[in-house]
Amino acid sequence: FEPYLKEGKDIVCMCLTAKFSGSFQSANNAKQILLETYPDSRIEVVDTISVTGTQGMLVYEACRMRDAGYDLDRLLETLEVQKQTTKINFTVDSLDFLQHGGRVGKAAAFAGAILNIKPIIVMKEGELFPESKVRGHKKALKTIFDMTVKEIGDQKDKYTLCVIRAEKERQAVAEDLIAQLKAEGFYVMDTPWPVGITIGTHCGPTAVGICYIKQYENRDLTI
Repeated sequence: FEPYLKEGKDIVCMCLTAKFSGSFQSANNAKQILLETYPDSRIEVVDTISVTGTQGMLVYEACRMRDAGYDLDRLLETLEVQKQTTKINFTVDSLDFLQHGGRVGKAAAFAGAILNIKPIIVMKEGELFPESKVRGHKKALKTIFDMTVKEIGDQKDKYTLCVIRAEKERQAVAEDLIAQLKAEGFYVMDTPWPVGITIGTHCGPTAVGICYIKQYENRDLTI
């Protein structure tokens, strides 16, 4: 923070969901320390209640609001509502990494491997929730696609989407999802976004997901 405070700039720090990480608390600790030296500065720490793609999309939206002339108070007020509109629908080929991270049990991971079971998982409100289970990778991808289409419904013009993938081996699958979403009329980021190492450690190298957020221009920012 300090190099920017020395330049006289205010700071908005947008952290990984506090339910997954201590970074939100660490940023607040840093804020309290630095305000003793820079009492006239503003340091705003935001719990995005998001991870990976949706966290990045919130940063993207914040930059758009800044460039559109929003002052800091209006930007923060909009973000607080906007972050409630984010969601990730994703799947993984293997349950091993989720099992190692304590998200699923050993028996479930073993059964998943034997029966070719693919979990459908959603990230919303700062937490992971198991949605369903399907057999086969292709069906899992179709499921997260169909979920996204159904959830957004006829409000396609109000949302921005991105597709995330873990390792580069999932690049072609992610690009195909982007093409399918665009064909349905969604506004989707052109390039798949990589899953960061923090989340990638828990979900493993096979994760593919669809993220979305309601654009800040929509004054009716309702979920």
